Amino acid sequence: MSWNKIVLIKFILTLKIISTSATITDEEYKFIPELFKFEDYDKCIYRSTEAEPTYCRVTVELQPKYLTESNALWNIIEKVSSDRKNYRYDLLRHGICASRKCAKYNETISECLSRIYKSKYGRLGLDAQINKYHCETKESDYVINTKDLTVLMGLGTYVGFVVLVSIWLAIYGKKIVKNEDTKISFFEDFLSAFSLSDNIHSIMHKKATNNYFHSLDGVRFFGSVVLTIAHTTAAAAQIPVSDPQKIEQFTSSFLVIAVINLTVAVQVFLFISSFLTTVNFYSHLRRNHDVSLGYVVRKIVKRYMRFTSGQAVLIALHSTWFMHLFRGPFWEQVMGPDHKHCNEKWWINLLYISNFFFDDGVCLPQMWYLSVDFQLTVIGLLVLWWSQKKTEQMFLVSGLLIFLQIVWTFLYLGWNNFEFTTLYTPELTYDMNFTSIKEWQATWITIATNLAGLAWGLSFGYVYSHYQNNKLFTKRLNCHIWWYTIIMVCTLGTILFSAYYKTTDYYSNSRWFAATYGSVEKVLCVFGMGLFIFGLVQGLGGFIRKFLEWGPMHTMGKLSFGTFLIHFVFIRIDTGLQRNPVHASVYLTTTEVFKNLALSYFTSIVLTSLVLMPVENLVGKFL
Repeated sequence: MSWNKIVLIKFILTLKIISTSATITDEEYKFIPELFKFEDYDKCIYRSTEAEPTYCRVTVELQPKYLTESNALWNIIEKVSSDRKNYRYDLLRHGICASRKCAKYNETISECLSRIYKSKYGRLGLDAQINKYHCETKESDYVINTKDLTVLMGLGTYVGFVVLVSIWLAIYGKKIVKNEDTKISFFEDFLSAFSLSDNIHSIMHKKATNNYFHSLDGVRFFGSVVLTIAHTTAAAAQIPVSDPQKIEQFTSSFLVIAVINLTVAVQVFLFISSFLTTVNFYSHLRRNHDVSLGYVVRKIVKRYMRFTSGQAVLIALHSTWFMHLFRGPFWEQVMGPDHKHCNEKWWINLLYISNFFFDDGVCLPQMWYLSVDFQLTVIGLLVLWWSQKKTEQMFLVSGLLIFLQIVWTFLYLGWNNFEFTTLYTPELTYDMNFTSIKEWQATWITIATNLAGLAWGLSFGYVYSHYQNNKLFTKRLNCHIWWYTIIMVCTLGTILFSAYYKTTDYYSNSRWFAATYGSVEKVLCVFGMGLFIFGLVQGLGGFIRKFLEWGPMHTMGKLSFGTFLIHFVFIRIDTGLQRNPVHASVYLTTTEVFKNLALSYFTSIVLTSLVLMPVENLVGKFL
């Protein structure tokens, strides 16, 4: 008997013994086919002796060759894969140098790949089907075209214009001071919006006024930091990993899930937007005793211009030059979808309706927030305009909006048997697959599930505007209640309890509890955030408020919107640049967080001073 046959018999006997176990053991993982296996991309493409080097990224679906209980290996694969907190080990993700392994045969790439994997796994009693594959040669599939050159020339011309204008204003322009003695021409007023020195000065220095609203800059900064942490942590499993079991353990880790749950911080921005819109509306109403529909239209146009300028730049770069920056085994997988969708569906983003089109893929999925924010701003302004003669009904309107969110979320989750929020399993996190499922869409990106940000913003904005000269938290007991409510509702009640719920077996066992909790989770969370911010602008918070009002917090807060726009770019680029399956660890993820934050804020200085602030200045001057 040959040595190979002895090894094979021993392998089969071991599998049969292990497969009788009711639980998944480390021994079982040793016999499962390698989930992620990638050959050297650079050696295949750039150092190959073949005439046409070809590297393929392949998804192989395994099935039992014979439907019998004696197929021990398949039984293990099926048992491990049946737990949704594990990867699907019947879907292998491999990278293979096809040109080296197919050169001797007169066959197509698909035939060659099919032959290789059928032969490899057929000996183990498994049938291998090529689910999908993508191949690359030395010549990139993405060639520089007219659109790429047009975008490059357009951006280059704009940057050159801003630099020249800034130099001209610094040397020859008048010092623009807005007072009665200085007359400013329309031309000079227009050009001053692009002054880099003025814009950077505005970013770095806050106005010397004792205004509690300065604390919102610090809130914005920490909100953007929290989002970057959560997104970087989730992106750790977007591409193949060298140790799948560690990612599977992360899925069951209370700490990791709590960190990912921090994405709920996006509700802070929805609340602040609604709160400030309400405060500004009532301030205008007090001065003019009436608010015209033209005011509403101007506010909507201002919001549109503010959101569109930065997003348009990112859409242009994703649809053109980002695909040309690098190449690698994962680059097309990570950057390719945005390149495709930004070329085909850019208009969906610029109309701010992307949250309605996630089923078929959208350009820059993270921009769903801008769509929801813009839609809620329009609704909020119309509600404020309609109720200006009967402002006492604002609480009734806000209560109705909250009631609609609770009822709709409860019925939708309960009827469809969805959990209250998506469990970021390894398979859903891989390749950001969670964005395509109804469960995630229903709980995150619809207007109905984000009405709480609008409603609480309207309510707290109304209270502040009508009682801004009165201190509502004058007793020590009230201050304690303020702090404890925030801690219990916002932190323990949503982020931590949600993480505990997801990491226990109870997660998938109670349909109506999930619907009930899911319907009130965001309502409670936004209430806690809103109460915290309302207390800050009322002068509460002590050293925390003073820290949030600190000068550097103003700078970071000014850059937070640009950071939100750009941070996902660096996460994607860093992920796509990997040459091999990545090693998952808390240390590496932490270093990635700090790196992404540093790059995002540094780049935000450029984006904000070159694009965002000039547009904001122009809109403020002429609208």
